[in-house]
Amino acid sequence: MLNSNEPLVPTVDALDLQRVYTMMSTVHTISQAQGHQSGGSLSLGIYAQLCSVGADVKAVWYRASTLLMLYKFAGPSLAKHEGVNGKIFQVAAKFPMKRMEPGVPQRGLPFDVNEFMKQLADESTR
Repeated sequence: MLNSNEPLVPTVDALDLQRVYTMMSTVHTISQAQGHQSGGSLSLGIYAQLCSVGADVKAVWYRASTLLMLYKFAGPSLAKHEGVNGKIFQVAAKFPMKRMEPGVPQRGLPFDVNEFMKQLADESTR
């Protein structure tokens, strides 16, 4: 479970991550098309239905949310990796990611983006 005392977000199943990310991305796209700036949201219960039994849904949600933010920042450079057999989800499910503190200003994403892109490129060639 995503614990506020743990500095790193737990790893998750790549397929769970892909399912939750896809749902989040769809909701975000529909919400923005309807003129909402927040991008929309769903309850954790909805995301839990997309995940494997026993999954850490909060950790899956956190990683999917962070991946969605990464797409906003890195868009085109990630697009080439998205369809490569879900490799982006395999990397994002296991890549070391810090937990962001609520109310604490952040500079950038909670992981090393350059290293993430390097691992993604390496994984995409396999």
